[in-house]
Amino acid sequence: MLDSFSDIDALFDVKILTSPEEEEEILLSSLSGILFVLEGELCVHSVLSNEVLVGKNKMCFLPSGRRHRIIRKQKSHSILLMIPEIEMFCYHFFPSSVFRQQTVFKSDPFLLSISNHMDLILQDIEYYILNGFSRPVLLKIKTFELFYFFANFQTTDSLAHFFAPVLFPDYVFSRFVLENYQSVKTVEELAKLSHYSPSGFQKQFKKVFGIAPYKWMTIKKQKRSIMKSRRHLNL
Repeated sequence: MLDSFSDIDALFDVKILTSPEEEEEILLSSLSGILFVLEGELCVHSVLSNEVLVGKNKMCFLPSGRRHRIIRKQKSHSILLMIPEIEMFCYHFFPSSVFRQQTVFKSDPFLLSISNHMDLILQDIEYYILNGFSRPVLLKIKTFELFYFFANFQTTDSLAHFFAPVLFPDYVFSRFVLENYQSVKTVEELAKLSHYSPSGFQKQFKKVFGIAPYKWMTIKKQKRSIMKSRRHLNL
């Protein structure tokens, strides 16, 4: 089973965050990550998501291609495990029902509790790092163990919510646009609010909506203007 993931061995990485600066910004360009908070409390704000407090023994998913701002709320200790091709792990371990969820996602990021089994795996990972054994192949094996416990000890609904940014990226992006476009004046402001690069925002927008963002927002403004005019006429 590990052989099918052999091409990504060298890409696994891990970062231990122990009492970080008051605010730290992490850019996950090509790797998604899972942030495990073992002590204390962190405030996490990511692109397309709300600010969320991640407390002790909680974890949240940080998708690739986004900037994530982490703010320490109190003395804390956490592990950020960066995982390449995380979709492969999801499709390999999770039941097909996870990918057919039709519910409205509650929040992004969505938090899950760290189980006792996962805590033991995280202790192993930290031991590897602190003792110079942080070989990518070892991190990959531990990632397999973590996903085994994800698949066997979490509900399909929880898995769909937790990994929504990677399993349902178009839905998450469209929800962000529809909830925020009226609070900005320009496409550039909306792109900045999303923390996407201008080119990345343009590309994702056209993929999801099938139209350039400037043209889409122009149409929306025209429609709002017409609706306002009609309301004034009816007064």
